[in-house]
Amino acid sequence: MPAFSLGSAICKHVSATLRRQWRPTNGRSPGNDNSDFYFALGYSLAKAGDPAGAAQAYQNAIRLDPENPENYLGLAVVQMRLGQFDAAIQTYEGVIARDPANSGGIYGTIASVLLQQGESQRAVQLLEQVMPRYPNEVKLRLPLAVAYLQQGDYDRGLQALEEVAQLDPGNPQIYLQMARIHEERGNIDAANTAFRSASIAAPNDPNVAFAQGNFLANQGMHIMATARFREVTQLAPENPEGFYRLALVLADRNRREEAITALEQARQLYQQRGDTAGLQQVDALLTELR
Repeated sequence: MPAFSLGSAICKHVSATLRRQWRPTNGRSPGNDNSDFYFALGYSLAKAGDPAGAAQAYQNAIRLDPENPENYLGLAVVQMRLGQFDAAIQTYEGVIARDPANSGGIYGTIASVLLQQGESQRAVQLLEQVMPRYPNEVKLRLPLAVAYLQQGDYDRGLQALEEVAQLDPGNPQIYLQMARIHEERGNIDAANTAFRSASIAAPNDPNVAFAQGNFLANQGMHIMATARFREVTQLAPENPEGFYRLALVLADRNRREEAITALEQARQLYQQRGDTAGLQQVDALLTELR
């Protein structure tokens, strides 16, 4: 049995056990006056794939312990899974009301919910309003950058991302986002700098190496792209995309035999995954090279 299936089975077993404990005994439930019990039940049901049941359990936990922010956080998460975005926002506001001094990240979460609903202007208004209270909160500035970008305001979006990078310089995703925006806008030097910053922040991240390899290939820097894609195949040897992209740049450099070797490895990995589309693109390139 796959590991993830075993984990799911364990969660379901725990949920069933907690549900049995939840059943009334002589008119009473063993946990009916214990908010921790309902919190644990909510967590277990959420893990087992029952967000509706989890929401009910978290609501019981809130009823018994309305001052515990963790109960609200649990409820908000499952409300998001249920698509109850407005309810989730109200629940997050319950967290803020009980711990305003440490709620900068919660405002950022609310903004992210608004962004998922396509309400970027509401997100911007909220974030700009609370930003002065939490000037160093990365979780506020990142959704603000996303909101600006959704509105097509790339200058302010990039500025917000640069501020996030100053606060969280070890986060490669920030630099990757900046690099992609610069590349789309034709600012190649700035994009190259951002990709290098991402690589410095996460030298062993195959996703960073893959993104930078694509950028270098798009700019015709095939030798450097080859080096990056070779790194991808070493960092993520189970990923066929790395071998396929390596084969493409090798083919562009007329290194046919090496390209074919990379394609054969990609083909084997795609086949293991049952990826028909991947197999088709590999076979098409193999036909060209042979």
